[in-house]
Amino acid sequence: MKNFYILLFVFFSITINGQNYYYNGSEKIEIHFSEESYILFEEPSMTVKSGFEKTESFSRKGFFILEKKKKDFSMKEDVEQHKTQISPAYKINSDEDFKMFPTKMVRVKLRKGVEKEELFDILREGNLNGIEEKYGVLRISIKNVDKVLEIANKIYEAGIAEFSIPDFYIPKEVNQVDDPLYPLQFQLHNTGQVIDGVAGVNDIDCNAPEAWEITLGSNITVAVFDQGLEEHDDFEGRLVGGVTPANNGNGEPEVNNETHGMNCA
Repeated sequence: MKNFYILLFVFFSITINGQNYYYNGSEKIEIHFSEESYILFEEPSMTVKSGFEKTESFSRKGFFILEKKKKDFSMKEDVEQHKTQISPAYKINSDEDFKMFPTKMVRVKLRKGVEKEELFDILREGNLNGIEEKYGVLRISIKNVDKVLEIANKIYEAGIAEFSIPDFYIPKEVNQVDDPLYPLQFQLHNTGQVIDGVAGVNDIDCNAPEAWEITLGSNITVAVFDQGLEEHDDFEGRLVGGVTPANNGNGEPEVNNETHGMNCA
């Protein structure tokens, strides 16, 4: 098994043209390749799924995360067949658990005075899938994940960009909720759970746990334009008065006991 790991590392080193680094601004960051975690941009086979202790589907983002490869499982054949759509996770330090999964996206901000045509000269090899621009930053979509590091580094090393950074997916433990009904609130965190016989779609939600890692909403007032609200344990006395537009009332639910406003809140 040790020999397989060495072979796998060499294989990936070849497929990404020896690129074992990326640029964070002007800082050159060296990376190591994980031997047990991968990102895959195709539906994994049942054989592949069974070879990992944990698999996650991110259908909206178009990729699958495979983690904790079982010791007796070899991915060599799958890697050779799908090398343009599979990549190991990256690690800043080889002996730590923190992992970054490369997506097929590079974010670039060109230097002042540089035209996009200069960028196209670097991307003309058929690796470009599309470019979007927002707030002065280019989102460059790459066809093959094994080319992402090479392209990002080539753009920065050409001296035409303030930054050229691969876009990473980084798993993160988010706030745990002490609420027995939380698993039913798919709109907050959708894991594909089955509720009333209906299966959800993984990650189709409002990313509430991720938002809670940034802030829990201190000193923020939320206006709900709907049928009105009433006090609830989840509000903990924070509900303020309002107007129900349908009946020009005082913010309480309508007399027909509609609950849409409460559900939205």
